[in-house]
Amino acid sequence: MMRGLKKSLSVFMAVLCLFGLLGISSFTEAFAADRTEKGEIGGYTYEAWSKNGKGTLSFKNTADNGFTADWDKVENAAAIKGISFEDPDDLTYASQLRDYTVTYDVDINYMNGNSYAGACGSMDSPQAEFFIVDSWGSKRPTGNGTSLGTIRSNGVTYDIYGYPDLNKTLLTGETVYKYLSVSRENLAKKTDDTCNVKNSINICEHFKAWSSLGLSLGYMRNVSFGIEAFGSSGSASVNSLECGGRISDVAAFGPEIKYKKHSPAEPDAYGRTVYIDFETDRDDVGTATKYCSAEYDTDHSYSGERSFRLSSSGRSSRSFYYEIDPYDFRSHELWVGAKVFQNSGKDVVFTLSYIDSAGDITEQSYGWTIYEKTIRSGKWTDIEISPFVFYFSKLEKCGLKISVSEPTDFWVDDLYIIDSVNKDDAALLDDVRGDLNGDGVINVFDVLVCRETLLDPENMIISKKGDVNGDYRTDTSDLVLLTQFILRKKTALPDAGTDAEYYGGDYAGNINGSYFHVHGQKMNSEDVRTVVREDGSFAAEWHDIRAFYIEKTSEIKDSSDLKLKYSADMKTVESESDKVDGKLEFSVNAVFKKGNSDLNVYMYEGYDTKYGYSNIIFLGGSNDFDTIELGGEEYYIYKERSRNSYYVWLYRKNSPLACDEEFHIENDVDLSKILKYAEMEDYVLSGCRINVDTDITAGYVAFSGMTLY
Repeated sequence: MMRGLKKSLSVFMAVLCLFGLLGISSFTEAFAADRTEKGEIGGYTYEAWSKNGKGTLSFKNTADNGFTADWDKVENAAAIKGISFEDPDDLTYASQLRDYTVTYDVDINYMNGNSYAGACGSMDSPQAEFFIVDSWGSKRPTGNGTSLGTIRSNGVTYDIYGYPDLNKTLLTGETVYKYLSVSRENLAKKTDDTCNVKNSINICEHFKAWSSLGLSLGYMRNVSFGIEAFGSSGSASVNSLECGGRISDVAAFGPEIKYKKHSPAEPDAYGRTVYIDFETDRDDVGTATKYCSAEYDTDHSYSGERSFRLSSSGRSSRSFYYEIDPYDFRSHELWVGAKVFQNSGKDVVFTLSYIDSAGDITEQSYGWTIYEKTIRSGKWTDIEISPFVFYFSKLEKCGLKISVSEPTDFWVDDLYIIDSVNKDDAALLDDVRGDLNGDGVINVFDVLVCRETLLDPENMIISKKGDVNGDYRTDTSDLVLLTQFILRKKTALPDAGTDAEYYGGDYAGNINGSYFHVHGQKMNSEDVRTVVREDGSFAAEWHDIRAFYIEKTSEIKDSSDLKLKYSADMKTVESESDKVDGKLEFSVNAVFKKGNSDLNVYMYEGYDTKYGYSNIIFLGGSNDFDTIELGGEEYYIYKERSRNSYYVWLYRKNSPLACDEEFHIENDVDLSKILKYAEMEDYVLSGCRINVDTDITAGYVAFSGMTLY
């Protein structure tokens, strides 16, 4: 199964990989002492390399794609030239090559040294390096010494070797294979003087023979003519070189190519590359579950007259599957959304996953979760737009699966996928502010959606569904604005006055010089929501999340200001679904630096020791602390050192924070007082952070700002 293709490897790295495959020498890296020369000319890439810079190596490009190379007393040196397969959006599997040849004419003098020459290259997924050796000097390469078989091509008989390179496997952590075809007869008639060697090597014939012997092929990285030398001297002049052939859409042998290349699909007016409303039959939708029935249905639909129903009997699983055509997209970073309905009479957890498989897609196919959400019975619910990355393999089917945690039937409608290159255009999906039901117009039905959202006790404070004025909160002001607009008492809907971005699930990003990070254990779940505003304020809301934290970090440069002002409003509720006590802490962190030394100040404005653990416990209790007054509040203070790092811990004596209560924190702190206490007044402020850390709670926090002056 393909993971993380390295098509972006430079020609240099590809070259380094492909020459260590004979068991005589192995190199995958160029160190500072190595000498290299590389480049591209006339569509051919070339590389000359000498290990540790020992001896001398000269390389020069010549006419007809040729080159000259001279080496003298080298430890290990290589010179190659050929074609690279470097397009990450057009991967070429080895069996797609047709009559692909390396035709060369070389005058070579091995000087009875340990060197060899022929066609070479490398592949990905699996990582494999190959060499088809036609001639050599003092020693015939024999790989690991065990021949798997033979091949006769263009009048030459070759022994075949294939084995994993243990050294490179240990180095990279991923198995690297070596495939060799070594001519039984040395095509160099002389090894102690200059002689001419020429051949046209059809690498496709070798690939087919290797595959028939059970050697796994992969995606092409390069095909070249190469010379490698070990502890020897010699010279070569490649008079002419031609690498090339045809590339087919289908495999000549081995695994089936699952997808054929075509032009990317054009997005619609809303930036959607894929939009499925299930009004017409399609071949790319179905189920990934054996005993599940997948059919178009008119009993329930979100838009139009039909949706897609997934049903079964008893305890059997249900799932929806959409097969992705990788060539529909211009990138591998996509966004997906859909509508889901279930009427089991209870809340049910749905999971959206990306899956791929070399065979048919089944319930056991490999995949990972993109989004998880609890969906209430009897309501069409958003699987909100969520990002994911797909890994393109022509040998594997890939797609999206929606599965359900309970044995209940469900319906899917309005599935869409947005290519990341069209993400800006996709903003049009939200452009009609006030169109809460998504039908493209603002009318009385949107008023009903807003009212239902307000009346629903399970709805969260941060919400897109009932928001009208653009502040990502649903409250009575939204209902009033929308009603007045429908009744024509307002000609336009006002905005919130500050640009804001809404994020569902985990979020990390930089906005106006500050880094924001929100993290819970439910990636892309609607149980975590964040709104980040252009003015630096932000809010977050979470529901029954373990190990949840939210922070804002600002880097400070060239500032002598040491007064820090901040404020926040917060409310948390201990989770009813877990009998373990929760944890709740609110802190401010300032970092100071002097040379290689740093001072980290952790100021706990609020901590609930009833529900969690605070450092004040582990450091010996409050009786072991000094006290200091900051911003009119008294704090316990403690200092410690670890190598070049110093730490100052502060705990507000009268903590206003407690689970199940609403509270406000505001302070104006002179950080110079802390430096004075620590006797480190020559340290310079480099960054500030405000942080909420909680566990097994639900809650809401709004940071009004953090200002240094």
